[in-house]
Amino acid sequence: MLPTIIVDLPFLACEVNDAHAQTHYHAKGMLLEAKRAGEALLKAKGLCRKRLPNAALLGVRK
Repeated sequence: MLPTIIVDLPFLACEVNDAHAQTHYHAKGMLLEAKRAGEALLKAKGLCRKRLPNAALLGVRK
C-alpha cells in the first residue's frame, strides 16, 4: 500500500502570497536605501569638487 500524501493547498497558497508580499516590501526598502546612498555620494562628490580640482581628487599629476 502506498502512503497517502496530504497537501494543504490553501496553506501553501498563503505561504506563496506572503513570500511574494515580503519580496515586494524588502525590494522597495532596498531601492529607497540605494537612492539615499546615491544622493549622499553625489553630495560628497559636489563638496569635493568645490574644494579640490579633479586631478587632486585622483592624485594625478598634470
